[in-house]
Amino acid sequence: MISKFIEIFSLLGKNQQKKIIYLQILILITAFMEVVSLFAIAPFMSILVDYDLVNKEGYISVIYSYFEFESVQKFLFFFGILFLSVLFISNIIHMVTIWTVSLMSIKMGTTLGNRLFKFYLNKEWLFHTTNNSAQLVNKIAQECDRITIGIIQPAMMINAKVIVAFFLIFAMVFYNPLAALFVGLILGISYFVIFLYVKNTVMRNGKIVTQKQEIRYKLMSEGFGGIKEVLMSGRQNYFSDFFEKSSNEWADALGKNQAIGQIPRFIVELIAFSIIVGFVLYLTSQVDENNFNTIFPVLAIYALGGVKLIPAFQSIFVFLTAIKANINAYENIKVNLIGAKSQDIRKKIINQNEDLIKMDLENELTFKDVNFKYLALKQENNFNLINLNFSIKKNQTIGIVGKSGSGKSTIIDLIAGLIVPDSGEILIDQKKLTENNKFFWQKNLSLVSQSIFLADSTVKENIAFGIPLENIDDNKINLALEKAQMKDFVSKLPNGINTIIGERGVQLSGGQRQRVGIARSLYSEAKLIIFDEATSSLDGLTEEAVIESINNIQNTKTVVIVAHRLASVKNCHKIYFIDEGKILDSGNFDELINRNELFRRMAKISKVNVK
Repeated sequence: MISKFIEIFSLLGKNQQKKIIYLQILILITAFMEVVSLFAIAPFMSILVDYDLVNKEGYISVIYSYFEFESVQKFLFFFGILFLSVLFISNIIHMVTIWTVSLMSIKMGTTLGNRLFKFYLNKEWLFHTTNNSAQLVNKIAQECDRITIGIIQPAMMINAKVIVAFFLIFAMVFYNPLAALFVGLILGISYFVIFLYVKNTVMRNGKIVTQKQEIRYKLMSEGFGGIKEVLMSGRQNYFSDFFEKSSNEWADALGKNQAIGQIPRFIVELIAFSIIVGFVLYLTSQVDENNFNTIFPVLAIYALGGVKLIPAFQSIFVFLTAIKANINAYENIKVNLIGAKSQDIRKKIINQNEDLIKMDLENELTFKDVNFKYLALKQENNFNLINLNFSIKKNQTIGIVGKSGSGKSTIIDLIAGLIVPDSGEILIDQKKLTENNKFFWQKNLSLVSQSIFLADSTVKENIAFGIPLENIDDNKINLALEKAQMKDFVSKLPNGINTIIGERGVQLSGGQRQRVGIARSLYSEAKLIIFDEATSSLDGLTEEAVIESINNIQNTKTVVIVAHRLASVKNCHKIYFIDEGKILDSGNFDELINRNELFRRMAKISKVNVK
């Protein structure tokens, strides 16, 4: 358990590590003040029952004489004020500690969540193709909080309670060693035995909590994400029933762990108070009725010690249970958190060299002997792309065509730096595209895909995409809309560019969504715009309008158009005809029509006029 906490501690930022150390010092002071208050009550009670102690041998008479108190009442008043002052200061420090720990643990959870979100956003494309987004959301939103609230916070507080328990037992040992050790051992052994009995249960329930929470997030994402299909197919019951079942199992496991953390308290309280009552009866049996005053200070020590010691042991048990219950949350995202920290260091190094890395497309992009295959094909001999050699010159419009599964989208992913070749090179102005410089290359790119991502926000915010509202240039927005042939339409909307278009752009037609994507590319001032099957789901008239928008930017931008319908590539400077991962032919539209029978048949299927 200690090793896990050390691992988690190493993943925190330096400032957070310093704060944890500071809190531990504060916790130590709190524990010390608790003990001082315990020691202060003994002389107070001793003087209260026997005024003559100020005249007898012992530390009380020494203090009385040294400070030259005028009366026993004033001496008693001094110790009373001392006890209350120490108790007051102790409680204030304790409240500050709890306040600080609570705030800091929440902020730590937020920091870990932020770091994880950033980590996932910067992961390679293949990572996102093999991981469920809902499960990633669960790790960010839930698992990080479980680590901080369920592990870090209890781990910090457990130290406080252990220290308090140690010093309390020490103080009680000072007055009666045998009784104190007996009480401490009984309480410690009781909690230890109970903890051993329940630890496997809470760890098992912790795993269930993680598993079922991931399922719940996944079902919510799929249910709402495909709401149209859900409604049309009448599958509401499937999602709601499955969600209800998973929620009940999650709640059952979580509830059991919380109950396990609380129930032993009553068992141990019964044991503890039985011990204390027994100890009182034992002390009273050792003195006659005329000497009861001699045991009052000891009883006061043990009464106050018991009041503080029992909750301390209970808190230790609850904290240990919480840590065991939530340790699976850390194991679930451990690798990701380590990767996130490494990524931060790597990005810092890269960013320091930003001025040295320029990846602007000034001349041409070149594929040189590029081969690639996806992980699913690694054990087989067939490749997605085989020995690709071609180039794209600046401000050219290039078409990449072929049937579905021919490798067109894979080429786009390679151009965008989303995946890397298994062999061969991709060159930008003769500079090799690598993991270290792809971030700077991607600043020059913009993608308009078949399914444009649109947020539930305004037209303006969707076009500027990712730029703070206060930094958006309205003039640039309007210029981009004009070039994308969207200005007239947007001007008729209720609030113009400030009109909210709904989640995933549901207020817009397919063609309008595509043109918003084009406007987004133009606003970003991307040097290379990629159209990946951007018109494949559009009707003929809408496709024509979008193609016109694309033709509008020809010769001013480098454009790559991927399509299996050929209408959108008719005006390209050059077309690469792809099949089974190979370039079968290349040339302009007329050249390919004249000499390539397969291309000509595709043109007829696409209802493109052929001379």
